[in-house]
Amino acid sequence: PSISQQLQHILNIALQSSDQLLHVAVYEWMLFNNLLVEMLSISNSSLGDFLSRSVTQTPINLHLADLLWKYYERNGEHSSAAKTLDKLATLHSDKIPLTKRIEYLARAVMCMRSDAVGYSVNHGEMLRDLEDKLEVAQVQKQIFDTLSSGSTRNSIDPLQVRAALKILDERLFNMSQLYSDYAENFDLWECQLTILNCSHHNEPRLINSVWSHILDKELDDGGSSTEKTQRLLSKVQSLANEFGVSPCFPLGKFSSPLI
Repeated sequence: PSISQQLQHILNIALQSSDQLLHVAVYEWMLFNNLLVEMLSISNSSLGDFLSRSVTQTPINLHLADLLWKYYERNGEHSSAAKTLDKLATLHSDKIPLTKRIEYLARAVMCMRSDAVGYSVNHGEMLRDLEDKLEVAQVQKQIFDTLSSGSTRNSIDPLQVRAALKILDERLFNMSQLYSDYAENFDLWECQLTILNCSHHNEPRLINSVWSHILDKELDDGGSSTEKTQRLLSKVQSLANEFGVSPCFPLGKFSSPLI
């Protein structure tokens, strides 16, 4: 047998022991030697206990937290995997970029939708909470991408934009914070419309005001009348595809020629 097979055999013998301290020593040795894939092949409940304790002691250790949710998922403990993923997604840290937080939340939603989870009131509430967090995080990503692209008014200080991008990449915000502190503060009109739509906001005056700014921005970008018309039509079509029949797409506003 190869060295790896011999090693696996020795580890299996050690983990058959009832000595939990021996199990801990084995797991610590495997971590030290970066045998992460090999660890995930172990289904022994002592590994779950070890990883759970380790994550509690050092919550900022992302390698351990990743191992924990993968252990839970592989062993059919999908709600526990979802809870661990949720904690990772909402951890305030510059080590977890926004894209990774969205991945964690999407994976958590998948775990809670698994047939193995089963239905209960608590599971249903947890799934809805995760779906809501994922929706808000995706809006945060839209704001992040819009700021990154430089699509802001010229009067905004670039240093202010960089500071905002750093904060947006370090933690998740709620919808109210995203609207007032970022979409509104930086005049991100389309992001404002997205937030109003997600929040099921139905205030015609505010929605029409946001639409006016969106259309004015297209007109202010310059070009011939034909180019402006084409740009406006393209923008309206794009937003129609996104919002469909909703209060945030007021059809009456476009019942007459745009220009």
